[in-house]
Amino acid sequence: MNLPQARRAARLALLALAFVLGTMPAKAQQISLDQGSTTLSGKAETHAGDTLVFYAQGTFEPRGRQVLGRAVVGADGGFALTCELRQTTVAYLDLGPFLGRVVLEPGQSYRLSLPQKQELTEADRFNPYFVPMPFAIAVSNGQQDELNYLLRLFDQNLDNFLVDNFYQVTLQPEAQRIERNIDSLAQPFEGVQNPFFWQYAQYRFAYLRYLSYQRNRDLIIREYFQGKPFQPNNPAYMETLDRIFDQHLIYLHVNGKAEGIGRAIVQRQSYTQLDRILAQQPALDNDSLREYVLLRSLLQGYHSGDFPRPAALALLDSATTRMSVPPLREAANRAFREVAGLSLGAFAPAFALPDLNGKMLENKDFQGKFVYLNFVHSQSFTSQEEMALLGEIRRRHGAILEVVTISLDEDFEQMRAFARARGYGWPILDASARPDIARAYQVKAYPTYYLLDPSGRLAMSPAASPSQDFLERMTLVYDGWRQRQMQQQRQGGASGVGGQAPGGGLFGN
Repeated sequence: MNLPQARRAARLALLALAFVLGTMPAKAQQISLDQGSTTLSGKAETHAGDTLVFYAQGTFEPRGRQVLGRAVVGADGGFALTCELRQTTVAYLDLGPFLGRVVLEPGQSYRLSLPQKQELTEADRFNPYFVPMPFAIAVSNGQQDELNYLLRLFDQNLDNFLVDNFYQVTLQPEAQRIERNIDSLAQPFEGVQNPFFWQYAQYRFAYLRYLSYQRNRDLIIREYFQGKPFQPNNPAYMETLDRIFDQHLIYLHVNGKAEGIGRAIVQRQSYTQLDRILAQQPALDNDSLREYVLLRSLLQGYHSGDFPRPAALALLDSATTRMSVPPLREAANRAFREVAGLSLGAFAPAFALPDLNGKMLENKDFQGKFVYLNFVHSQSFTSQEEMALLGEIRRRHGAILEVVTISLDEDFEQMRAFARARGYGWPILDASARPDIARAYQVKAYPTYYLLDPSGRLAMSPAASPSQDFLERMTLVYDGWRQRQMQQQRQGGASGVGGQAPGGGLFGN
């Protein structure tokens, strides 16, 4: 490292330390933090009458939000709000198809410029894969030393560099050349004294090094995460963390870097044991970082099938009470409720929706029979084909099985006309105003099927389609349910149905 590099590194370290002190709890610092009133205002004529909600991203996932403030946009488009901040905070604003981001500092005033209002299309509302387009909210009263301006300029410079030099960075990496490039990217900001800016830049540069010549996960972890504070409010830190620690439990297990992971997951299903194993990793001695990595790895293993789902669910359930960091414990509760909500034996998510005649129907109206629940769209060719098969299934097995269709058409009149033209007589419900129902059932394609048992619990999740082997599987489920009913009657127990999800994946049989 040459002398200018050394000076720059020393200054960056001092500024980073200042940022770290600013993000630590006041009790831990033993110094006071001045809380500042931050004001946001602007003109947004096309948003007149809307309520703008600015929020800070919750630890771990988007549903955990801390509302910073709300503002109703007046008839003239004007809005204003004040929020109390203790530290530099990244604020977000949902604007339908867009997600705005602005960095706020305590005691500052921001005049914001918002884009023209656009509504979400109906297709996007029901699309479980839809992600709003991120954008940096423009600060019209900001100077060239304003933090948002600096971050936007830095990101533009780095992104342009990667576009122009992607081949050399990824396929012909040379450490000295990359470090010279980093120096060149940092040079325009030599005079910047804002510690948040340099902490942000540090982790953007960290991933650049990892992408190029430092392709060693352990090295990056030691240099940028070991002994460093957990920084959930730094987007560059969190993005780099998620990339470097991706599938970390599997990484440790496959590479023999930690003993006992497979046994803790499959045999003992012990969250405490997993936590102890990770705590032995030098880079994971920070409780917040370790619990974040563990929770994220458990969810990744659950969704990928690398962990047996019953084991992953049991571990997530334990995490809801055993995690020591309150925001992460809350995130574990949210995550567990989401994944456990569709596990076998769980009660199906509730719904109350109007049918073709406007009559409200809900889950409990169908208890007493098995329910073949399906989510369709009248313009989906596969939905059209398989709805014809549903009628035959209901005709043949209506004594024990009810077919219930939930339409995800944007305009229910399309489904009404389609169903009546074909004489479909089973319950067809309108969810055009309830996209939350599709999200609750994690509908990712049309059609999607579930089987509910007579008590309203999930007996197949998801279920096979009628064009596959649904009837064969239904026969097995029904026979098993009947056997349990007879056994419970002999024992005088209560009725119900449960089930065990099959094991498998990396840690299963």
